[in-house]
Amino acid sequence: MTHVVFKNFALTRRAILGALILVGSAAVLLAALYGFIGPHTAQAGYLAIMFLLSPSRALLPRWRVMAALWAVIVAMLGFTLGSLGTFPVLVALVGVCLVQGLFRIGDISSMTRSPVNLIVFASLSNTDVQFWQVLLGSSLGAAFMLAFATLMPTKHDSLPTPQPVKERLGYGVLLAVGSLGIVAIGEAVDFPYVSWTLLSYCMILAVGVDNRTSRARDRVVGTAIGAVFATLVSLLPAPVPILVALVCTLLCVAYILSGNYPMFVTLLTPVVLLTTSSDQPAHLVGLGRIESVAIAAVLAIVVNVIAHTILHDRHARIVPRPQASTLNP
Repeated sequence: MTHVVFKNFALTRRAILGALILVGSAAVLLAALYGFIGPHTAQAGYLAIMFLLSPSRALLPRWRVMAALWAVIVAMLGFTLGSLGTFPVLVALVGVCLVQGLFRIGDISSMTRSPVNLIVFASLSNTDVQFWQVLLGSSLGAAFMLAFATLMPTKHDSLPTPQPVKERLGYGVLLAVGSLGIVAIGEAVDFPYVSWTLLSYCMILAVGVDNRTSRARDRVVGTAIGAVFATLVSLLPAPVPILVALVCTLLCVAYILSGNYPMFVTLLTPVVLLTTSSDQPAHLVGLGRIESVAIAAVLAIVVNVIAHTILHDRHARIVPRPQASTLNP
């Protein structure tokens, strides 16, 4: 039977209510930061909120606190090292990938944005953003998500058991290998969508080995559909595009709270494209988004196949083959 990518459009009242509360309260917080402190603090707060969107619904309370602290550490680390050049950032990139691996629960990574936030904050170090703005914005964003998590309690009995540390670090190594390649090559060829590619790579590897091919397909197909939709909407007069982006944001959050990844990524693309300031036409930005996701998908599948082959060969060497019977039947 052919797999249907978009098989469920339904949303529960709980997911819709959660999305309304999260988006509405986050908008109030970010608007207050923007108006009373400045846009840079608001940007840091937004990045922290996005960082903790998955951990806030997938982890136990004490792990949520550690994830919130980690979000602030990644922000400060990236911003501090960004002014020192590419090499220190790449070294830190390996470290944050390994730490992110420790947050893997069962076959699912409860955290996906550590490498992305590190790179984004590193790039901000070369602007007029100040360290205190990064610290304050990240801390307030993290505190906000911890407060929101109390409104969306996790069913502790439904959480899978964490994998052994060795296996979680193995996932971190896979994450680091691809992330290093994306950032290093992207910097070398001046690829403008490194962050998009890196985020897609992290999201594809976030699931178990057997589900990464389908996750890559969902990411590419959803991005393509979302890019076409966003391009068409961008042709409409203002304020229609921004209103559509707002509706897509609400639905996007509702679907991720429901665990519906295909719909989440499909609606995420219009949100990103309709709110991105660019000198290029909308269709070229959309093509850039599709290109970055396709690169990430291919890289993730290749890395996954290589890792699976290595593990299979290692297992074959460890497990002895059964001896053939010398007795006649």
